[in-house]
Amino acid sequence: MQNLLRRTGSIRGLCCRVNSAPPRRWPTGFVRRDAPRMNLLYRPCSNRLIPLAYTTTKCMDTEKTETKCRDMEKAETKCMDMEKIETKFMDTEKIETKCMDIKRMKKITKEVENMWCVDPTYPKSSHRDGAIYRNWLVKKEWEGEVDFTNRNETLLEPMMFSEPTENCSYYLGECKLHYPTDMLQVMSLTLVHAPVSNGSMQLYGYVAVRDGRDWMLNYIFNHSRDDPIVVQQGSSIEMTGPKRGTEMYPPILIEYDLRIKNGGLEEDDMDLIDGAMPCYLRTPSKPVKHRIYGNCGTVDMSLAFIEYAVEATIEVVISDAQRGLSLSLGSLVNIDSSYEEIQLFQGTVDQLSLRRFVVAVPKNTEMILKLKVDNNCAEHCISFKAKQHGCDRQSMKLELCPIAVKVTWSAICDG
Repeated sequence: MQNLLRRTGSIRGLCCRVNSAPPRRWPTGFVRRDAPRMNLLYRPCSNRLIPLAYTTTKCMDTEKTETKCRDMEKAETKCMDMEKIETKFMDTEKIETKCMDIKRMKKITKEVENMWCVDPTYPKSSHRDGAIYRNWLVKKEWEGEVDFTNRNETLLEPMMFSEPTENCSYYLGECKLHYPTDMLQVMSLTLVHAPVSNGSMQLYGYVAVRDGRDWMLNYIFNHSRDDPIVVQQGSSIEMTGPKRGTEMYPPILIEYDLRIKNGGLEEDDMDLIDGAMPCYLRTPSKPVKHRIYGNCGTVDMSLAFIEYAVEATIEVVISDAQRGLSLSLGSLVNIDSSYEEIQLFQGTVDQLSLRRFVVAVPKNTEMILKLKVDNNCAEHCISFKAKQHGCDRQSMKLELCPIAVKVTWSAICDG
């Protein structure tokens, strides 16, 4: 007690400090004895003295709690923002996916629009095993028209009516005896799939069309086994024909037998495509593709129905050219108000001699020829206007060689 009085100074001072029982959270006696003097806060609601330091600590804890709550709210807000951002990303991905799907659908639709309605290959119509000659369905459908055993080329020549005759009658400058007609134009052949996916292979055989002019074979592509061409999967197959214009008076018949050379013996060769199919094109249109499936591969044939057309026979003469000089020749034809290209020749000038190319062109439209001599030289274009009779000539003097082009025009029907 004396020690306590000595520290507080008087009984009154002690009573001023403690006038009631210690608070519940008051420090223990041992701690209070050594603790520094603290100010007291009087709270009337509890009629009790509470240490100010404790209250301040509690307020600080409350502030910390509020700060934590605010931090939690911010964190939650950030999480919500992240969720929104992720949702946006997911939405963006969905939109991009939809855009990709739309692009794919457009591409597929475009491909479907370009794959057309030529009838499929007749079943059991292969030539190598003689199935087509025994097929009663094919015989019945083409009875009295096509002799499948006759494998000779058409006897009809191009340019049959290139010169006017004394029987020609004219109205407004146009011959009414030799009139334009609907024609079929094979635009391209493409090797889509082959038994050899990498590297080159040797291709031979034929693709031919039979029409009502004589129902004989008009070869679009024709190479013997001793004279194959070198191709790769995905490359175009250079056409050698047709010999003359093809009348598009349905139906017409398309026959094909293409093989891959495989060694020295013919029996070891692989069948690429082999069969026959009818074609009933009735509406003029842009070039469309027909995919032909075979035992060992697939070939795309691009065809066009050309209305009110005449036959153009193209001859190119290159003189004073060095051997081995490369040449590319293409023809642009106006089909359904847009120009479509037919690749006529790709090789050297040595291989061009005595070659001529037959193309169907709508009357009174421009046919454009594209020529490129040597890979490093510029491309040159010349145009010709289609007509029923006559011929046109043009020449160009290039740095490497002079080129002369002759186009002969002819109708394919006579009165």
